[in-house]
Amino acid sequence: MHLGLEDNTKEDIYMYFESSTAFIDSVSTLPVATLPLQEGSSSTSSSLPSVLVHCHSGMSRSVTICMAYLMWKGKSLIEAFEMVKSTRQQASPNAGFMEQLCEWEKELTGRDWNTLDLEKYQMDRFSSVEEVRVKVMGEGGGGDEKMMDCEDEGKDDREDETKVFE
Repeated sequence: MHLGLEDNTKEDIYMYFESSTAFIDSVSTLPVATLPLQEGSSSTSSSLPSVLVHCHSGMSRSVTICMAYLMWKGKSLIEAFEMVKSTRQQASPNAGFMEQLCEWEKELTGRDWNTLDLEKYQMDRFSSVEEVRVKVMGEGGGGDEKMMDCEDEGKDDREDETKVFE
């Protein structure tokens, strides 16, 4: 599968989330015996099919698709970001892609809030996972934690819309 995407904040990568996650899942669920073996390799019962997702720098486009897949498999946005960052430290989707991942999280969960603070991420996309993790009520000792909505950028905090995720 080839996606002709530019690493541009205006690029619509969201339109590929469903097809790319379905493709990755279809390959990753194939029985190993049905996959062609490379010369000199052997199949073992512990072998699992894999999919190579890549882009020019391995920082934004491919990372976004991998995160979309992890979210489709049940991870939250922040969990997917953490998983990808733990294996590829330079992982940092551009701000436009991260905003689209926020929308994907909302679509997948049916919630109107996200687990990643998009405003903080947009200020520094190379922040650590902890710096962009949304604080939940009861964490950190403060009483003003909230769940961040992608569309809340620049808006005043609304205490009546504070959410707690499970």
